Amino acid sequence: MSLPIGCSWGKRRLLRWHNYLLLRQARRVALFLAATHSGADYPFDLFELRALDVCISDDMLLCIDALRWGKADLGSLLPDGLSRVGAVIQQWGLQSLSK
Repeated sequence: MSLPIGCSWGKRRLLRWHNYLLLRQARRVALFLAATHSGADYPFDLFELRALDVCISDDMLLCIDALRWGKADLGSLLPDGLSRVGAVIQQWGLQSLSK
């Protein structure tokens, strides 16, 4: 059974998108996560939201809303949240302003 031609184009778009996400958006996501951990040490320019895919920036806005209303400490939302954010900071080599 052969796949429709659209599947081939869709796969190409997904592969191209995956590379884009890894190179550009992933670093912005890492910076945002670091900022939610410590905004004083890892500032995040909100204009970076414009450079992200809508679904990614929507998730970031949900996090900002949770911070605004004090609904949750974002590090506690995920199992081992603080250590996971710390691993992202280390993986991307993000430098704290306080160092």
